[in-house]
Order: sequence, then structure tokens, then C-alpha cells
Amino acid sequence: MASVSGSVAADGKHSLPSRSTDHMMNTHTSQDADTQVSNEHNVNPRITVTKRANERRQLQPHTVPTQQLPSTPSEPTLRQSRPKTRLPRLPPLPTEDYKLAIRPHGGLNLSKVSPKTLLLAVVHAANIRSEKPDIKLRVDENQNVLTISTSSEHIAMALGQITKITVHAATYNITSYGIAPDNSCKGVVNERGHEITPDDFLTDVEVPGYEFLTCRRLGNSGAMVLTFCGKRVPFFVNAYGQALRCYLYKRTIPHCRKCNKTGHREDVCPQPPDIPKCRVCRDSLSPNNHECRPSCMLCGGDHPTAAKPCPKRFLPPVNRRKPPR
Repeated sequence: MASVSGSVAADGKHSLPSRSTDHMMNTHTSQDADTQVSNEHNVNPRITVTKRANERRQLQPHTVPTQQLPSTPSEPTLRQSRPKTRLPRLPPLPTEDYKLAIRPHGGLNLSKVSPKTLLLAVVHAANIRSEKPDIKLRVDENQNVLTISTSSEHIAMALGQITKITVHAATYNITSYGIAPDNSCKGVVNERGHEITPDDFLTDVEVPGYEFLTCRRLGNSGAMVLTFCGKRVPFFVNAYGQALRCYLYKRTIPHCRKCNKTGHREDVCPQPPDIPKCRVCRDSLSPNNHECRPSCMLCGGDHPTAAKPCPKRFLPPVNRRKPPR
């Protein structure tokens, strides 16, 4: 019994210092924490926040990503260009309106005329006396063509009689023509003569189940361009007792032979050059003879730009539908 009590006493003697040591460590720890808090109050808050963020970052497990070496030397990556932003489209003109196109001559650049000046010039040329006429103007800067839309039949008839327009005290001749409605399509009939006028051809031509709207001559050729109501073009039309082949109308890229640029026609050139250029090779004409080497701006072929042999002179077709066989 004495030995057991002695051992317990001995254990008690040894356990007392451990309690004091733990108490001292806890006291020391609490003092250090209090000191740290007091120090943080004296430091700039931005520095304190940065330190705490660094401590949290160190506590997170840090893994080094393994990088695999390529078996073959990598090719230099090409720099990707930013996608081109498309310009917003203008709102469409009312479908029920009467539409008219005006082509100015004499070097009038419509893109350099202010909207108010252009509207007053059109109203004055058409002799429209309304203070706020029902007119909507659209300028095609690429083709240098003015489109006029109105819901009034009286104003549309007055606009169709315009032959001249005055802008900044200068008078320019114009060519006006009606624009086909939205629900329409065009076909081309290769006529073999110039003695027939478009009005005569429109009077004689007929196709069962189709309605003809307008007819005009294709440039100086003998071909006639027919406008049909609807979105279908017939394969044949009946005229002068014969069945004539009718083809889909294909739009071509306009090319100006005055300034040798694409986008507008020769008769509406907004900036005619002072020195005329060759219509074939685009070189300025000089008193001396020059060596003419034709080169197409569209396909690079050895022919004049937008000539008949050019495979890239056509725009994407609008009329894609043919009647079922």
C-alpha cells in the first residue's frame, strides 16, 4: 500500500508541472493573439486585408500543373482577327407605298447633300405644296441612287414627272423610274430586233396564269425585262404567235467606265475624273498612244472589267424559284 501511494504521489508531483506549463502556453498564446489584434488596428486596413488574403492563399493546397511536352514542334499559331461588326440595316420601307428611283446625272454626289437640302429639292422639283409631304428618302451611297417612297398616289405621279433637280443653285438632269413591288420577280426575253418598243411588247405578250406589271429594254440590246406579279417566272411567254424562252433576271455588278470603279453605273458617276481614262485598261488617256492591256478588277482575267466573259460579274440571284415542270 505504501508503494502504491508513493507512486500515486510521485505521479501527482509529476503532473502538476504539466498543468502549469499548459496554462503558461495558453496564456502566452492568448497574449500573442491579443498583441496581433492590437497591432492590426495600428496598421493600414489595406495592408491588413492583403495579409489576410495571402494567408488564406497559403492555406489552400497548391498543385503544380503538369505540362506535357509535344512530341512534334508546335507550329506558330496565327493571330485571330476580331469578327467584323455588321452595320445595322435600315428599317424596310412600307410595303404598300409607291416607290420611285432617281438617278442623277452631271456628277451630283447624293452622299454629300444634306437630308434637308435633298428633300427640299425633290419637293420643289415635283411642285408639292404640302408643308410636311408624305415622302421617305433613301440614298444608296454605293450606287448613287435615290429611292423615294410615298403612300399618296398623287405625290407618286408628281414625282414621276421630274426631269431635273436643283441642288445648291446647280441644276442636274435625272432619270426616274418606278420600282417593282416586293411581291414580284423579273424575267428576260431575248428579242431579236429593236423595232419593237417595250409598250408594244407588253401589250402583245401573254402567259396563262401570270400577270405582267412592267416591261423595259435591257440597256441598248434587244432583250426585254418583264416584271411578273408573284415569285415565279415562266419558262416560255407567248408573243407574236411564238413561244419565246424566258430566263431568270440576273443582276450584274455595276461598273463605271468613267472612273473605272465598281458599285455604280457610268451615267450616275459621282466623281468623274478630269482626265478621261481608257475603258479597257483603266489608264489615263494621253495625247500619245498607250499600250492597252485589259485586266478585270473582279476576276483578274485578260478582259475588260465586268465584261460578258467574266464569271464574277453576276450578283447573287434574287429569283430562285421556277414553276414546277
